[in-house]
Amino acid sequence: MNKIILALLLLLSPTVVYADSIVNITATTCVACDTTEGISGTGVPVSLDAFLTVAPVTGTFFNSGLDLLFPNLSVYEVTGISGTLNGNPITSFPAPQGQGSWLNSQFALGSVWFSAGGSECFIENDVANNLIEIMDANGDGFGTSTPIEYSAVVVSTPEPGALLLLACGIGLLGILYRNFRIRES
Repeated sequence: MNKIILALLLLLSPTVVYADSIVNITATTCVACDTTEGISGTGVPVSLDAFLTVAPVTGTFFNSGLDLLFPNLSVYEVTGISGTLNGNPITSFPAPQGQGSWLNSQFALGSVWFSAGGSECFIENDVANNLIEIMDANGDGFGTSTPIEYSAVVVSTPEPGALLLLACGIGLLGILYRNFRIRES
């Protein structure tokens, strides 16, 4: 009986559970954004609707808007992406220097890399604006830089309490099964 009580106490003790979340991001061309860097919001029309799977991590990440690496940064790393840019399906694209796509700890824009319509693309924050960069499909290194209106909404986060209850239930079933097997012997 003492073993059962000990097992229950261990199962019910505080546990930190980190789980992936789904974030819906939308972006449209911003015509009223800051144009101090000579970037015009009237260039490329933008209609982005994407779902990002993100997970909290700490590591080194590349900020494309500032062209800097940030070590020991706690962010939400993008582990999956789906959706459309101007009607074209988007897929993951490796970030430069292998540091990965990311959102900051409040789901604000960091740097998110993807491919759409045959072009390498990324959305970033360069301090003055949220931007979308769309490289030419011909690979000559030139493309467009357009300020965007950006929003992020968390649409799904597994609840740690539900995961804990599931673990407790499985643990109790295991204990009951073990006691049943001992009595059968």
